[in-house]
Amino acid sequence: IDGKQYNGKGSSTDILKASARAYIGALNRFKLSVENAGG
Repeated sequence: IDGKQYNGKGSSTDILKASARAYIGALNRFKLSVENAGG
């Protein structure tokens, strides 16, 4: 997003669930970085 990379971690025996959890984790990291930057 905007040239930055955000990583997430997801764990599950189901690859789709693990991928979704990792994606949500990355979005949460992005949201936190925006909030901390005052945006």
